[in-house]
Amino acid sequence: MSHRYIVLVYNRGWSVGDRQALLETARSLASGDVKVIDCRVASQHIEFDVYSRAGGVERFLSLLSSIFKVREVKEVVRTEELRPPREVLDEAVKLFNAERFWESHEVLEGLWRKLSDPEKRVIQGIILLAAAYVHLQKGETQVYHSILSRARTQMEYADQIYGLDLTSLKRVLDRLRAESSTELVKISLSGV
Repeated sequence: MSHRYIVLVYNRGWSVGDRQALLETARSLASGDVKVIDCRVASQHIEFDVYSRAGGVERFLSLLSSIFKVREVKEVVRTEELRPPREVLDEAVKLFNAERFWESHEVLEGLWRKLSDPEKRVIQGIILLAAAYVHLQKGETQVYHSILSRARTQMEYADQIYGLDLTSLKRVLDRLRAESSTELVKISLSGV
């Protein structure tokens, strides 16, 4: 049985231009029990997306630690989302603002499945925004811009949900789109 992990290592000055070399380095350390399927470069960390058969990840992590300083290893487990929407959004926003866009996207999917419109469309917009930044972390700028536009469209359906100020976020996204900017966005939540 395979397990999926997100392995975060500290970024010691690498950029998205180094992504392919980082991915090849991690893949060279993987044995037959481990497959490194992706790599994303954030300003403070590098994320490796890893599949492993039971027990295989420990050896890989040991080898990876000889090159990179491992910050965190998180097993990806999909479960039905039972928490209140605001609690889920709080976690997703913290991950998003820490440039852990893939994880933010994953956290929000469970909530998205439970919602109805207009909340469902807005959460889909936030999921798409996280996905846009995942592609930016992979150096896929054109894909980023395309998904950013789709994210903005989904946010038309409300101005605020669960303390998320969509009016301000939409204004920032409009500016990014007009300027073809790849600036990182921070999401803010108000107390509810």
